[in-house]
Amino acid sequence: MIVVTGAAGRLGKHVVDQLILKGVDPDDIVAVVRRPARAGLLAERGVRIRYADYTDPDSLRTAFAGSERVLLISSNAARHRLSQHRNVVKAAVDANVDVFGYTSMLRADDSGIGLAVDHRGTEQLIAEYGLPAVILRNGWYVENYTENLATDLATGVHLGSAGEGRVAAAPRRDYAAAAAEVMTSTEYTDRTLELAGDSGFTMAELTETVTMVSGKPVIYTDLSSGEHVKALVDAGLPEQAAELYADWDAGIARGDLDVAGHMLRKIIGRDTTPLAQAVTDAINGGSYGQPSLLPSVSGLETYRDPMVNFASAVPILPVSDLESAVSNYEELGFDVTPHEGGGYAFALRDEVAVHLGQVPETDPLSSQVAIYLYVDDADALASLWEDKPGKVVHPVDTEYGMREGAYLDEDGNLIRFGSQNQGVGNPDNGRQGEPNE
Repeated sequence: MIVVTGAAGRLGKHVVDQLILKGVDPDDIVAVVRRPARAGLLAERGVRIRYADYTDPDSLRTAFAGSERVLLISSNAARHRLSQHRNVVKAAVDANVDVFGYTSMLRADDSGIGLAVDHRGTEQLIAEYGLPAVILRNGWYVENYTENLATDLATGVHLGSAGEGRVAAAPRRDYAAAAAEVMTSTEYTDRTLELAGDSGFTMAELTETVTMVSGKPVIYTDLSSGEHVKALVDAGLPEQAAELYADWDAGIARGDLDVAGHMLRKIIGRDTTPLAQAVTDAINGGSYGQPSLLPSVSGLETYRDPMVNFASAVPILPVSDLESAVSNYEELGFDVTPHEGGGYAFALRDEVAVHLGQVPETDPLSSQVAIYLYVDDADALASLWEDKPGKVVHPVDTEYGMREGAYLDEDGNLIRFGSQNQGVGNPDNGRQGEPNE
């Protein structure tokens, strides 16, 4: 059996897909997930679903029972990544696996990017425990850019501090295809593979491609690292996350994320996905049901400024403990993806997105952050959320034709929600009264 950890994640889903495409019997694939109830699509394909958490060694040993090959997809928990990986490595040793795969980072042994430290440490752990292993040093995911195009398209500017540095990025599905190949082969065992896109691109070339594909002008503005951090903080990003972005761009400027050679292309047996195709896929909606970055709004008269077009807006909710907040919002039905660098997370439910930013000094008693959700049934949502962490204020009828309730999370962030009363006309979007306590 082949075990894929993090199988419900953005890379893990692709790996399972690629294994099945290669002809692996789904019954021989074990998808290890933290929330089995949310792995229904995998289960429908005949894949075995097993629970495990990187922080729970016993669950890992149980999940790995009977396995011959285990692929560890690296953790997103920045502060605890190495300790979590140690638990996975030990469980693989106990299971006496034939091959242990690990998704590391491009040039992890000599990269100056801070993110490489935990990957170097994990590679050392694997070697110390003597596991027969294949190290997949994945380059940058092109989705690091394409999943954030909305801001670039809205502002017409991509800010960065990468200079003329090139990044040999490729989509997750390309790296997943390589993972599926090496996990079903004996050719790559005890090898370290540097994997990257066929052609690197600069940030200026990225924005030129976005402009060409979208028809909307986007330019790259290069800043110093300090200016980059300040610009991101001024835009609402927590300082820790802003510093990570600047650190990554500094690595690009040094060449840490560009690489000569075509090992990824060799393994997957085809060219890696061109940047223009990746950008086109993102703008057209992307994979796994991501909402389009260029939504069309019919039946509404919208304000158009000749110099500025608004594409979307996403609220950033301050939280004191990111891991707790991620768990909280997952219980509310959001699909939450922690930022790999830590300190930030992206939550999506249907086509509503919110961001969670760690601000350690957040006081739940004094938070003034609030968002408003228009839903089809406020009472149904209140019932779904009433047993979740936080507090629900059940909906009441308002004088302006809405039935409104509210949810207060554990950090004091207020999510007000409302649905139109039956038989009442369109709501006045400018009048949103306070919910009754």
